[in-house]
Amino acid sequence: MFTVNELMAYRLSQELRNDEMGFVGVGSSGRAFVFAVGLPMVASRLAQLTHAPHFSVQMGPLIDPILEPLPSRWFDSIAYDRDAPAFIDAVDNLDALQRGRVDISFISGAQIDAYGNVNVTRVTRPDGSHAHLVGALALPEHQAFAQRAIVLADLSKRTFVEQVDFVSGVGRRSKGKRRDELGLPGGGPVLVMTDRAVFDFSPETDRMRLLELYPGQSVDSVLAAMSFTPEIADNLTALDAPPAEVVALIRDRIDPEKVFLGVEP
Repeated sequence: MFTVNELMAYRLSQELRNDEMGFVGVGSSGRAFVFAVGLPMVASRLAQLTHAPHFSVQMGPLIDPILEPLPSRWFDSIAYDRDAPAFIDAVDNLDALQRGRVDISFISGAQIDAYGNVNVTRVTRPDGSHAHLVGALALPEHQAFAQRAIVLADLSKRTFVEQVDFVSGVGRRSKGKRRDELGLPGGGPVLVMTDRAVFDFSPETDRMRLLELYPGQSVDSVLAAMSFTPEIADNLTALDAPPAEVVALIRDRIDPEKVFLGVEP
């Protein structure tokens, strides 16, 4: 048996490659922590232990920190107190991002729309007033400059909407314009990984496209959890369960205390 988080971590790890660097945050809590920190950290370590030993992580100001053992608690003071070849300040951090030095960013949000735009700034209530959220932090830079971004979120009608109320991070297309028309150099979102399925984006329309179904899910069950209808890939596939040795690696070596994957959808 396996959990949804373990399946997501395994699938995410398959996107990580040798000689690349991924950016992982250090904040948040609950399910948001799983998306911002837990899944990226476990997937990164899993990739290093399997097919991509030279995949590197930028964890806040730390460049390529040693990821084993992962800490049993997660606060800034603990996360940053690790051996690493380099420690950079915030100015250099954003400068490296803007220069395209970050290969892959892991992002999430309160709203994600059909073209991969992400909203973490404000949502509009039915009466027209606004509920203000945590704010953009560095999400605009990550969606603008990273070579590619992977969006992590649970499927729900409130989260997956036709058009976000506020564009905090630009997706494949925003307000009818493609990324190159907006002058954005990074690759933008390439995959959306959820608790039910994996999506990519149509190269012709830039619209989100259902690509892979998790075990036990169907097209109908996925569409029922969204407020818009994505395109369906011609080669839509059903994901297999993660191998038993992968589940054992996650549970026994990478995250034995369930610090990173403890909060399931």
